[in-house]
Formats: sequence, structure tokens, C-alpha cells
Amino acid sequence: MAEVKLYRQISRHSQKFTWSWYIMPLATLGVALILDNEPHRFHALTTIGKVVYLFAITQFVILTCFVTWRIFTETGWFRRSLSRPSEALSFATTWLSFGNILAGGHSYAQPREGSHLANAMIVFFWIYVAIAYLLSIVLNVLLYTGEDHLMLPNMTPAWMLPIFPVILSGTIASIISTNIEPVHALPILIGGLTFQGLGTLISLLVTAIYLHRLFRSGLPDPGVRPAMFLAVGPPASTAIAMIRLADNIPTSYSYFSTHPNSAYILQVLSVFIAIFFWAYAFWMFSLALLCCLMSFPRLPFHLSWYSFVFPNCGFTIATIDIGRALDSDAILWVATAMTLVNVVVWLFVMGAHLRTAWLGRTLS
Repeated sequence: MAEVKLYRQISRHSQKFTWSWYIMPLATLGVALILDNEPHRFHALTTIGKVVYLFAITQFVILTCFVTWRIFTETGWFRRSLSRPSEALSFATTWLSFGNILAGGHSYAQPREGSHLANAMIVFFWIYVAIAYLLSIVLNVLLYTGEDHLMLPNMTPAWMLPIFPVILSGTIASIISTNIEPVHALPILIGGLTFQGLGTLISLLVTAIYLHRLFRSGLPDPGVRPAMFLAVGPPASTAIAMIRLADNIPTSYSYFSTHPNSAYILQVLSVFIAIFFWAYAFWMFSLALLCCLMSFPRLPFHLSWYSFVFPNCGFTIATIDIGRALDSDAILWVATAMTLVNVVVWLFVMGAHLRTAWLGRTLS
């Protein structure tokens, strides 16, 4: 009887978890990454960042256990979940979270060249980009052919989520390519640039539709306005990738050994391209912020509140990278202020989440 009671309790609790919940570890991972990149550091900051990173992994593992339980015990739930547009869009956050775990693991572990961890990261990177590309195709096909089609009047930048794991490929490549042999680094850099370009171009096309929707139908309903911050993510990630991919070019290997000036030219160009995309991200951030502030008193907690955090973590890291590239203390101090705001907002959203769960309200 005890086993049956436990089984029923786990099944009841697992029904509360959907793919949308993965935005929570995604936000926590974003905070861990900005703490690792923070330019103005104190002694315990690395330890704090590692604790936040491990907390994010714990969130990811717990969610994965409950969702896996639901898949194997609730017949047909997996298929039904992917037939609903909101859940099919959110499914991409599972792989996006794994990509951030990969980036954070490399950043905090700092594997040595030729070590087993460094070699494992190389393998994981190619697995990541392959699955990210596959998901971007499959999820979009499901959204195009499902019974419940996405409707333009209800559009938010969440429509970009299927391509988000592809967009992150460039950033992951720029992190993984450090501390490895040039023979492995160069293919990773080229692969990261390839998928970054694909993701950025598709996100620009979706953004055009999103702006068209705003002109035609006005602002989204207050409850879904936090998702407007998702439009900040693609240009911010592109800015990060451009600078870091160029910085990690192995100048003494292959093409770059026979064209010694090309690496320097790309490094200079990457900074100005990053500033271009940073300005684009800032405009999207300002638009989302103003629209959310207009409706904040009427904004009940929803899991989409975590969109206040993770896209803006990428925006903060892009600001840090630009400040370092330009050797600008002013920009770096602005980035530090952005880091503090992101941490405070993350704590606020986590508190609101706990309060909502304590009150027994349903989340999806």
C-alpha cells in the first residue's frame, strides 16, 4: 500500500510540470554565467557563481525526473504536449538549458588542453549542434502541421524559441574552443559561426513578423508581455559570439597561418558588428521594459516571468565583452550595474514563484 501511495503522490506532483518549467533553470544558468563573466570581482564571487550553477543543474535534474516520470506513466502525454503550440515552443528550452549547462561547465571547470574533460566537451558540442539543428526543423514542422495553429494576433517573440538552441551554438563554440588544440578548435569555430548565422537570420525574419503584428494588433495581453524580452536574446547572443569567435581564432593553424592579417581584421570587425547587434538588443529591451511596466500592476505571476532574466543575462555578457574589447571602464561599470539588476530580478522572480506555489496556484 505504501508503494501505491508513493506512486500516486509522485504522479500527482509530476502532472504540474510541463516543458515551460525549463525556463526556470535557464534563468538560473544565465545568472551563473554573468557571475562568471563579471569584470569587477571579489574573492567569493567565483564560489557564489559555482553555487548558483550547481543550483541550476539541480533544478534541471529535478524537472527532468518529473517530466520523464510523466512521459512513462501518462500515456500519450508527450505526443499531446508537442501538439499544443505553447508546449511545443517551450520544448526547445530543454535543449537550450543543456547548452547553457555545457557552457557553464566549461567556464567554471576550465579544462586543460588535452584533458578528458576538454575532449568530452568537444564531443558534446557536436552532439549539441546536431540536435539543436534537428529540433529547429522538427518543432517548426509540428507547429506548421498541428491541429492548433499559431495565430498571428497572439504572437510574441516566443515563436523564436525553436531556433534559440541554434542561436546559442556560436556562444558555446567560442567557449569550448578555448584550451583545446587548433586542429579541434578551428572546426568548432567554423561550426559555431555557421549555426550562429543560421539562427540569427531566422530570428530576424521572425522579428519582422513580430513587429508587423505589433503594428496591426497592438501590444500583447499583459499576461504574455514578459515574453517580449525573448527578442533581446538573439542579437545579444550574436554580439557575444562575434567577439569571442574572432578572439579564439588559432592564428598559427591552417587558413590563418597563411593569411596572418585575416585574424586581426576579423577581430576588429567583430567588435563593430557586436556593437551593431548590441544596439538592436537594447532597442528590443527598451520596448519590452516599457510595455511590461505599463501593465505590471495587472501582471499575475507566470513562468514567463523568467523571461525577465535569461535573455537579459546574454545582453549583460554582450555589454561586458564590448567593454573589454574597447578597454572601456565606463562600459564595464554599466555592465556591473546590469549584473546587479539581473541578480535582483532573478531573486524577485524566484520569490514570486515560491509564493505562487505556496498559495497552491496552478502554473504552466
